Amino acid sequence: LTGAIFDNMTAVIPQRVGKRDYVGLRRDFIRVLLVLGVGGPLVYGALALAAGVVIPPVLGERWLPAIPALIALTPYGVITTVGGVFGPLYRALDLMRRTIQVKIIALVIGIPVGALLMTQIEGALAGALVINVIFGVSVLLTAVITLRALSRLSATT
Repeated sequence: LTGAIFDNMTAVIPQRVGKRDYVGLRRDFIRVLLVLGVGGPLVYGALALAAGVVIPPVLGERWLPAIPALIALTPYGVITTVGGVFGPLYRALDLMRRTIQVKIIALVIGIPVGALLMTQIEGALAGALVINVIFGVSVLLTAVITLRALSRLSATT
C-alpha cells in the first residue's frame, strides 16, 4: 500500500537535498510522517481486528494457529509504514555511519529483551514480539537522528 509513497520519497528527497531546500523538505516530510503515522495504525489495526474473522473462511481452519502471530506482527507493519520513509532521508543526508550504529544498538537492546520475552512467551508469538522490539528501536533511533539532522539543516537555510 505504501510502495508508491516510498518510491516518491526516494526520488524527491535527494532532489530537495541537492537543491538545499531543507525547509520545504522538513515541512513535507513531517506531513508524510503524519499521514503514515495515522494511516498505518488504522490499516494494521483493522487487519489485527479482522484476522480472526477473515482468515478461517478465506484460508481455512488450519491457519487458526497463525492468527496470534499475525496479530503480533501488525505493529511491524505500522513500524514499516512509518519507518520506510527514513531510508531515503538518511542516505541523502549521508547519515549511513550513524544509522549503522543505530541498527547495532537496536540489536544490543532487542536481543536481551527478546530473550526475556522468549522465557515468558513461546513460539511464533515470541518471535513476532522480538522482531517488533528490534525494528521499533531501530526506527525510533533512526527517526531521532535523521529528524535532528534535518532540523539543524533547515534552521541554517
